Parts: sequence; C-alpha cells; structure tokens
Amino acid sequence: MKTFRISVFFAFLLGLCLCVPACDTPGSGGEIIIPGPGSDDDTSSGDTGDDGNTGGGETDAIRLVFAGDTMMDRKVKKSVDNNADGDYRFLFEYTADYLSGADIAFTNLESVISDAGYAQVYFEIAFEADPASVDGLTCAGIDVVSVANNHAFDYTRTAFKDCLERLTAAGITYIGGGVFEEAYAPKVFDVKGTKIAYLAFTLTGNISESVMAVDEDDPDRAGVAWYYPEYADPAIQRARSMADIVVVSVHFGEEYETVQNEEQIEVAEHLVDQGATLVVGHHPHVVQPLASYGGGHIAYSLGNFIFDQSDETTHRGMVLEVTVRDKMIESAVDRYININDYYQPVME
Repeated sequence: MKTFRISVFFAFLLGLCLCVPACDTPGSGGEIIIPGPGSDDDTSSGDTGDDGNTGGGETDAIRLVFAGDTMMDRKVKKSVDNNADGDYRFLFEYTADYLSGADIAFTNLESVISDAGYAQVYFEIAFEADPASVDGLTCAGIDVVSVANNHAFDYTRTAFKDCLERLTAAGITYIGGGVFEEAYAPKVFDVKGTKIAYLAFTLTGNISESVMAVDEDDPDRAGVAWYYPEYADPAIQRARSMADIVVVSVHFGEEYETVQNEEQIEVAEHLVDQGATLVVGHHPHVVQPLASYGGGHIAYSLGNFIFDQSDETTHRGMVLEVTVRDKMIESAVDRYININDYYQPVME
C-alpha cells in the first residue's frame, strides 16, 4: 500500500507539470468594478487590431463555467494528505486546465477554509478545510465562490469570517456573505466590455437562520445572504441596472432528489422575473435538470464537484458551461465530471 501511494504521489507531481503549469491569478478574466462608487468605468481591455476594433469587442465570446459543491474536509483531506503530501492542487489535477481556460470560473464552497472555531454541528457533517486548500482553488483558476450555504457556520462565525479573509487574501471573490450590505451587494466583473454580476442566496442552514443570516438591525455582523425577497429582489434589480448578465447562485432543494421541487421552481422563476439571466442551484448533491424560463436559464442543481459522499449518484456532477456573446447568453451547455476514488473530479 505504501508503494502504491508513493507512485500515486509521483504521478500527481508529473501531472501538475502538465495540467497546472502556473497558478492563474483569480479574477484575471475580469476586474471587479462593484461594489462601491468611484470605480473606474473604463475597465474593458483588448489590443486594437488592423480593422480598428478592439480585441475585447462585443463579438468576442466569453466563457463562464460553474462547478457544483466543493468540500475539502473529511475523506477529501485524508486523500490529499495521503496521496499528495497536503498539496491541494492534487484535487484539480484533471480539471485545472478546463477551469483556468474560462473567463470566470465559479464553484459553491461547501467547507469554510480556516483553522479557527470549533464544530457546532454533528462532527460528521461539520466541514472546515485546511487553510492550504485555498491554494488548490487559486491554482485551478477559481475566480468566484458562493459562501451562502448550509455549512457556512459549521465552525462558528469566527471561522466563517476567517474564511472570507483568506479568500480575499488569495484574490478569490466570494458572494453571498459578509456584513449586511456586502452580502446582498452584486459583485460585477468587466470581461471584454461585458459586465457580469454575481449574487448568492441560501434557503437552508445547519444552525438557526437567525444566527446565520445577516441582519439589517446589526449591519456589521458577518453572516450569509438568506433568501428574503425584500432584500434579494432589490439586489437583483440593482445588479440588472449595473450589468449585462446577472448570475444568481442559490442554495436550495432537497438532498439527493434528482428532480426540482415546487419551491425551487417558484424561487428560480421569481429570480428570473426580478432580472436574473442565469440561476445556478446547489444543495441536493445530485444533478437536476436545466430549464429555460422568461428568457433566463436555470440549472436547478449542479450536484457535487469535490465531495466524499458514498452514494454513487453523488459521484457525477454537472459543470455548466455558458457562452456569452454580444452581451447576451448564447448557450448554456451541461458538461459532466465523475469523482474518482481520490475525490478528484474528472471531466467526461
């Protein structure tokens, strides 16, 4: 067994040379221009060609990718420790090239990244990833993560706040968390002259909603953006006024159900009615269908991306690949990964 593990580790190191030649700088696909007044509006880029058009013109395609639930604790951590000496790039060995090739890559971060706090839910479902795991995200080219999910407070508010600080230090944009104003504020990227806004909300938590959710009456208390229409609707409308494409990540649905329920349909369609161009769902840990509604696109559940659940239905996840052209969504295509025995997602 030791010989086998050593061979796996050296194969991984060789693979890194092929699949992760260098760590991409998160956010390199576009500059965050919001929140906050006074941002530089002239954030488009691109060299001027012989025809006088910029390389970042409206006809250039923009590729957005969305991966499902990423959890880097428990058996996943043991795999990284045993097979890669604690190097979390190992998890992205087969997907780093694909993710890094996108203009903006997103995942739902299902485990806080911290060494602070303590487990305040049943330890088997309390997730806290090693601080080193952020290196895996950055080297895989992950630009945006949602922190609005049921595991955000597994290790207390202290660990949650520490996680946000670590993501910021690594150059990764988080959505759906922070203090009240930030949690409901759209994060807007300018990519080749197209503005793309990201928001995130959750409808579920492992501890009390009153503890996890940000609070307008206590605006400096860090928490998650709970799906309250009185806050979510204006946030989406604001994003719509600022951006060409509005992406809303939402944590909802029933675990292990392969078909969306009535609440999911009602919420997702309402989000589109408010101005969302794309709704990306997660929480069920299995893939649910894609749908179109009112000119918007809905992915009810992407399933898992990196996770250690035992049921085989949780081992196959969707990676949604969205092409934007002329400031509109041209296509939304479902691609798939399979999670192998080392908890690495492998593109089909």
